[in-house]
Amino acid sequence: MQKVEFHIKYWSKIRKIIWLWSLVLCCISIAVYPKIFGWVINKPSPFSNTVNTVLSLSSIAILLTGLSMFFVYYLYLNKCSEKTKEIITLIVISVIICIFMVIFLEVLVRILSPQNTLSQITSLSPFIYEQGKYISWKLKPNTSGRIITGEFNALYEINSFGHRDKERNKKKKNNLTRILVLGDSFTVGFSVQQNETYSAVLEQLLTSQNKSVEVWNAGVIAYSPDTEYLVLKNTINEIKPDIVIVSFYSGNDVVDIGMNEWIVGDNNDNIVLPVKIISEVYTVENNQLILKKPDDDKYRQSMTQQYINILLLRFSHLYILLKKSIYGVGTLDLEPIQMMHVQQSEEIQENWQKTKNLLKEMYIISEQNNASFSIVLIPSRMQVYDKEWNYVERRFGKNKLNRQLPQETLNEWCNKQKIQCIDLLPKLTSAYKETDEQLYYNLQDMHFTAYGNKITAEIIADEILTG
Repeated sequence: MQKVEFHIKYWSKIRKIIWLWSLVLCCISIAVYPKIFGWVINKPSPFSNTVNTVLSLSSIAILLTGLSMFFVYYLYLNKCSEKTKEIITLIVISVIICIFMVIFLEVLVRILSPQNTLSQITSLSPFIYEQGKYISWKLKPNTSGRIITGEFNALYEINSFGHRDKERNKKKKNNLTRILVLGDSFTVGFSVQQNETYSAVLEQLLTSQNKSVEVWNAGVIAYSPDTEYLVLKNTINEIKPDIVIVSFYSGNDVVDIGMNEWIVGDNNDNIVLPVKIISEVYTVENNQLILKKPDDDKYRQSMTQQYINILLLRFSHLYILLKKSIYGVGTLDLEPIQMMHVQQSEEIQENWQKTKNLLKEMYIISEQNNASFSIVLIPSRMQVYDKEWNYVERRFGKNKLNRQLPQETLNEWCNKQKIQCIDLLPKLTSAYKETDEQLYYNLQDMHFTAYGNKITAEIIADEILTG
């Protein structure tokens, strides 16, 4: 009888706690909804579309949870049996204990080992894009914008050539060496200032050694070898470079080719090449580069996980510390894994062949225009960071992966084609082991830091000078 009396005694308090939880959840759901937030501060929501979506989904989820608790409170708790009351009481007490434990650990981490968080995400896709004639997007000339997260605040200033670069003179001075650099977000310098990109630092290094050099940065976010091929083919006569450098990101460049639809027109020695590319992933709306959103459950589940991850990276020091203790970084980027599987899929093998054909054609175009041609192999973060790679091996199987497979594949091909291939992996790995300074961002972003760009520029400068 005492056991039952205990639960009868405290049952009214348990019901009040459940009722208060439901009320608090409903209030929170209203407070975090972007439009309500904008109304409270009397101006449009300052967040990016991504963060607005995060907050909207979170608001809906919290509201549904609160309303569900209201219905349970009014329709069920008054009629349940003593045994059910006992179970509910134990559950509530356990949840309260867990909540206080998490709060205690969160406070403890903030005091003893505070972490860098994504304190703000206000702009992830600046208004600096437009559709191209032969590609789905390009940088819009004479525009500017910022990408802002808790890790960096990068200003993008696009010159009249549609490059994230200082303004250039089309006419080339005598004895000037002009270097054209093509690539993706690593080349455009996604998360660093304009003068910190490896192309800008490369120009500084070479000019400091009394070299008359211009390094044009033609990198664009999410480009792949097929888009870079079309850019080179259509602009080389205008820019007239002496050296063409194509950066190859081992994390996704081969994979990204499979996400583009080719309009085929060129046919060189029975090698199919595109004259126009339509992306199946990205599009431009209102001068922003945005993802096309397929209507499927897998996509929605993936995006929901990303939203939850972003929220936790913004507010929880404990969450960040736990993730770093497991695999060394705040967010693990698994996209490069498919490039390192020993047994590669037929699609990847086919994309590899397309990549080699495109690189060979870019080499031919460069030679025909009296420009030397080089490839820079940019490794993914997991190839450089030991702790991240060790976690990947434990998860996917050590014997199923080859950490250096993309580099080995392309180095072997470059040797046969007699094309200069600048492999960054060995020297970046040495730099990673010799200093505590980060080469890559490791919270939400996985691009080069300013230091990573600096080391990359130094490696390329050494190769150019010795070559």
